[in-house]
Amino acid sequence: MPDWTYHTVFRPILSRLPYSVAQQIVFGSLGRLGAFAPGRWLIRMMGHAAPHESLAVTIGPWKLPSPVGLSCGIDLRNQATSALSMFGFGLIEVGPVAVSSRAAAGELPQWEQRGSTITTGTRYSVPLAEMQGKLSRKPSVAGVKTVARLEGDTECSVSELESVCAALAPFVDGFVFSPEMISGTSHGSGPIRDTLKRLHAAHPEHGWLLELPDNFNSGIVNDLVGSLPQGFPLVLIVAESAEADGRRKPHEHAMDRLADLRETLAESGCPRPPIAVRSQLSEPGDALRIFRQKADLVFVGQGMIEAGPGLPKRINSSLMSSRLPADTTSHSRFHLLHRNTADSPTVQQSWFWTMLLATGLLTGGVLALVLGLGRVLLPYDEEFLGMVRAEVCSINDNLLPFMSHDRVTLAGTMIALGTLYTALSAFGDRRGMHWARVAILASGFVGFLSFFLFLGFGYFDPFHAFVTCIMFQFLAIALRSGQSETPVRELDLKNSSSWKRALWGQLLLIVHGTAVLAGGLVICTFGVTTVFVEDDLQFMQTSVEYLTSANSRLIPLVAHDRASFGGMLISCGLAVVMSAAWGWQRGRRWLWYAFAAGGTVGYGATLGIHWWVGYTSLRHLIPAYAGLLSIWLALLLSMDWMFEDAEDSCDTA
Repeated sequence: MPDWTYHTVFRPILSRLPYSVAQQIVFGSLGRLGAFAPGRWLIRMMGHAAPHESLAVTIGPWKLPSPVGLSCGIDLRNQATSALSMFGFGLIEVGPVAVSSRAAAGELPQWEQRGSTITTGTRYSVPLAEMQGKLSRKPSVAGVKTVARLEGDTECSVSELESVCAALAPFVDGFVFSPEMISGTSHGSGPIRDTLKRLHAAHPEHGWLLELPDNFNSGIVNDLVGSLPQGFPLVLIVAESAEADGRRKPHEHAMDRLADLRETLAESGCPRPPIAVRSQLSEPGDALRIFRQKADLVFVGQGMIEAGPGLPKRINSSLMSSRLPADTTSHSRFHLLHRNTADSPTVQQSWFWTMLLATGLLTGGVLALVLGLGRVLLPYDEEFLGMVRAEVCSINDNLLPFMSHDRVTLAGTMIALGTLYTALSAFGDRRGMHWARVAILASGFVGFLSFFLFLGFGYFDPFHAFVTCIMFQFLAIALRSGQSETPVRELDLKNSSSWKRALWGQLLLIVHGTAVLAGGLVICTFGVTTVFVEDDLQFMQTSVEYLTSANSRLIPLVAHDRASFGGMLISCGLAVVMSAAWGWQRGRRWLWYAFAAGGTVGYGATLGIHWWVGYTSLRHLIPAYAGLLSIWLALLLSMDWMFEDAEDSCDTA
């Protein structure tokens, strides 16, 4: 689930349930979604968390899409491995798996009193047979590797380790265990080395991760690294102490251990193996500090309960941004005239064509607004009706004002959508943001499909058809065009109070966009069926039968406006939902301005024309009042966070 639902809806509820029940609800649901292709598609679309290709790293025998790993202990029953691999991780640790029957299963953790963290107590181990069953049903996710953590009592026999590794080898890419599990460790590095060589000989394609306990003998580490063959797929793991000073942040003890290990390995003069850090960090800034201490991989664990499921995505985004030069353009500033650095010509880039589409919507919206406030009926409308404007007015005094209200409302929606498309094209698509391109293309294609809704009534609007054909070409060319990439700095390092308020704003905007989409579907349904609602007929003080008897072509003409307005609302709702779900990022004030301008103009035109023509039914206008209020409440909640500038250093976190 995204952060905006986790922090605002689910976490307050889940923290009041027994931990085992909360586990089953969350990871059971994710597991069922991740087991099928449509569910995996939904997770990808909701999270949009795939790491950028520049974050790919080679660690041991693997090329990982991200240097962020997930520790075991989050999904205790390993129900959602496939789904979690789409959250932005490069490596997923499953388990712990009991190596022998002597290893106690332990008890499931429980929430602390405030529900912000959990108490782990004894480690919960998964029986081998259960783990085999879970992993055998895990759909493969390209690039993301799975390692099994082995758990056992002190000094397990090598044969026990071999047996467990052989059973799990077909389902995982590597194994994690502690050197304390190997008999004879206290006498030197020989038993560890011999065990690793023996296991690797049986499974040469797998990697081996050795988690070093506190105060592990540095001499043994040096001897081990020096005695293993060059290129041996070994990864060393350091972890923060469970008994670390409570006054320090969770990652700080792990950073001290990382520095000590690096110093120890440097003294040996041997090639340094990759080093991973296991931490309960809950902020992206903490992860960046660990990476700056030369860690190759960071495992996140229970800190995700505090930060939410978006933590790996936020770490990946901040890590990529931190690698850019300090003077790289920030999204928090307007640069409409920013010079494009892509090699391909502008006309071969999708943002150019989506910008033309946005310009067409804005221009068409302004023209529709002028006509709706003035003449209302165009010459071909009069030709279709077989009546001039004065004759239409004589049918019903409120008929023309009613049609004016329809067309001005449509115009306001077109301007609102054009405003959002302009921002997404100039600041999103132009700078390589895949989500912005998808938002424009998806909502645009759905909107164009609505053109066919009103044809069933027998009215063909030639000007509407001409403009639709021209603008559809812009969208089609954008679909086939490439997307340039201009790197930007977007450091989102802290779980600040402004960030948590902004999540409420994000939730409001997504709910609002969903309501607009649903409203569009309802209006389209009326547009192709009954055309009028009860409030419409009360405003005009007439009936469908009377209008039909006066001119049988009046209903198709009104239906055309209704269907067009409904389709535009569907397109607008989709664009709002996608932009708010995927583009909600610290410092993106351009998106804040787009929502503010588009929402205010769209609802302003709607409310203004209703009051102008006297169509002031409260029941009819409640959705418009509620929509405008929800947009501005969402923007006020998120203003501090979206107007913050990106930090130049993670030390400011």
